Amino acid sequence: MSDQLIDAKQLFGLTRIVLDDPEWIWFRDPQNYSPVLAKLGLDEGTYLDVWDEVTRVFPLHWARETHAKVTQGYGWTALHPPVLGWLEHHPVATFLATRPYGWATVAALLRLGLDLIRTRDLPRIQSLRVDLRNLDQYVGRLFELEVLSEFARRGWAPEIVGTPDFRFHIDGIEAYAEARHRGAPFGMALFRLVHPPMDADWHLLKITLKRISGVQAEVGAIAGRINKDVETILGTAHDSPTSIETDDYAIKHVAEGERRTIQLSYGRHESYSSELEHLVLGTLQDKSAQIKAVASKGYPSILLLDCRSLFSPEPRKPDDAHVANRARFMASILGGGDRFLAENQWVSGIIWWWKRADWPLSLSEMIHEPPLISMTAADGRIESVDTAFVAAAFRGHE
Repeated sequence: MSDQLIDAKQLFGLTRIVLDDPEWIWFRDPQNYSPVLAKLGLDEGTYLDVWDEVTRVFPLHWARETHAKVTQGYGWTALHPPVLGWLEHHPVATFLATRPYGWATVAALLRLGLDLIRTRDLPRIQSLRVDLRNLDQYVGRLFELEVLSEFARRGWAPEIVGTPDFRFHIDGIEAYAEARHRGAPFGMALFRLVHPPMDADWHLLKITLKRISGVQAEVGAIAGRINKDVETILGTAHDSPTSIETDDYAIKHVAEGERRTIQLSYGRHESYSSELEHLVLGTLQDKSAQIKAVASKGYPSILLLDCRSLFSPEPRKPDDAHVANRARFMASILGGGDRFLAENQWVSGIIWWWKRADWPLSLSEMIHEPPLISMTAADGRIESVDTAFVAAAFRGHE
């Protein structure tokens, strides 16, 4: 029987609700976890240690208080932002305060716990662990934690420096790294939350976003105002406006042509592929200042970019269009990296963090499998990351 077909009650205790019984904690109930420890690739002691570490950084009282403040949202069910979206609420709080939403969620929480254990003795790690509870800092700090954990797993002896983010040692070489999560474009994340009422009688609805950037808290707020104004425009009152314009957006209803057609527009790029290249190039340029000082002293210096929010992983049954889009989007991202390296030849390379599809993985692999990462070296070579390739890239760039 596959992991996905196991009776969910074995692990999740779905017959009981955490908030109704605050003394019961789903992940500490032996009736839930004992039958599946082997499939998780963990013994009981390690399993419990992992949850101790998770709840040390994310206390249950914090999770319950944080989740209790959630009044609306699309209920994202993963620890990382959705592809082309941003997080509205803290996912760890939701998962700890309620119950897990699927096997992938449980695996992600356990993987997070192992990352916390692997890095907990690093000097200066405490501020990062505290920042993980702050939604505005969570995604970026989570990526930094994952980088530190992966470098430690590979034996690269990472250290938290500050500026740049990290120092590490690989094959006798001292090097420096700056890490950045590259989130989805502001406009795409916002439009993901725009939902015109499908039961209304409307024709062509044009929604134009005037802003090209914003902070996380604004995404849900602006999308909520757009949804409310759309309902006003499509209202049945005889004096309902046909258009509404604010400093952030403009909405217009054209009551002719095909029914239920939506036209969304934002930014200045004609295609997402074009936007991706400029987005990546701009992000790398912004972060390069953080490593230039150490690079000028002769130390190999790299940038790490989390691209997991920028396009979807391979689906279970990909069609030709999806394969072509993935190839085009990845080429645009790598093209932005190539342009950056050509303009900044003192940078030793870029390490890319890609989104891995969960569907071919077992539960144990979801928890223990290394991340999907590759590196573009300063000379343009692109390979999967291993110690020999990175060290050779550093020596070749001296």
